[in-house]
Amino acid sequence: MILLASGNLLVASPGGPLHSLDLERLTADLREAFQAQGLASDWIADHLVLTLEEKLRTRGHGEPVSEAVMHESLAAMLSAVGYGEVAAEYGRRHQVDPLAGRRRELHDWSAAGIRALLDRTLPLTPGQSLRLTEQCVAVLRQLGFQEVSDTFVCELAVHLLHRGDGGFSDPFTGAPQRQDAAAPMPGTTPAQNAAEQSQTPLFLPTKIKADQVDSFTRTLLETNVLRILPVSRLFPRLGVSVSLVALGETLTGGWQSPLTIMTALGRVAPSILALLAQMRQEYAAVLAGFLEAPCHLVFPGFAMYLAQGLGPMSRRERALLAREISCLLEDSLVAQADFPVMLSFR
Repeated sequence: MILLASGNLLVASPGGPLHSLDLERLTADLREAFQAQGLASDWIADHLVLTLEEKLRTRGHGEPVSEAVMHESLAAMLSAVGYGEVAAEYGRRHQVDPLAGRRRELHDWSAAGIRALLDRTLPLTPGQSLRLTEQCVAVLRQLGFQEVSDTFVCELAVHLLHRGDGGFSDPFTGAPQRQDAAAPMPGTTPAQNAAEQSQTPLFLPTKIKADQVDSFTRTLLETNVLRILPVSRLFPRLGVSVSLVALGETLTGGWQSPLTIMTALGRVAPSILALLAQMRQEYAAVLAGFLEAPCHLVFPGFAMYLAQGLGPMSRRERALLAREISCLLEDSLVAQADFPVMLSFR
């Protein structure tokens, strides 16, 4: 099932022309913000940028997005995963407010309004959005709050997202939910408490073992043609990275050309599809949200490979080959999947 178009994501600069979003540059900017705060980004930067790409594509329906909206969304995601200091640093670098678009004054709340706010602010799956809205509503009702600010609702949602519950009764049955989480520390935000107190790691370890796949897929993994991306329990997205350089070295005998690389991609497509399907089942045993979330197939260095890895080609020939590769993958892999898949060419 094709979830999203794989074409360029257009971004509107302030007072400038439209341009394609450079996801590699965006990832590098995010890593620099982490480094400025003395933190290692590990896989977090890659995961957040990939999730942001999905959010922008689905929300904009292919329409251009402004740079400000893009940076605000990424800063909000940083805050949501417990990196408020990095969000502030990133906001300073790009002159955006992570809290932009939120009403800070008190106002009446409704379940529909809360869900719209969460969908606008966080990259949630539909099921995640519904469950988190129900939890927020249950907490607000038990606290007796008739008016709230958007900032409070977002902080509450982040707190619940990290803890898995709010320490309150179930909104439908009235049964107590988990009470064993530590109480918030005075003077800290819910997001900070959640990041510090959560006993579950932000990223889950790879659950697919070598003996769980066939010999061909095992070879693809061992030669780094395929690489399983780490997954987050907060924003569950499953991903596989495909190295065209390693693919050419492994399956073409070093004789890399447009024809051989297209043939090689056709050979690995069934293995990729089977691997993604197996990953969904394995991770769903940990968190049901993985069955709702789309899968990502990422091609890092795609543009550079077409420009340098296949011999001299004109710009028109490279564009035509890129389109042929996209069509091949959409036909042989994405359209064959019974779950949503997003292609991301870097």
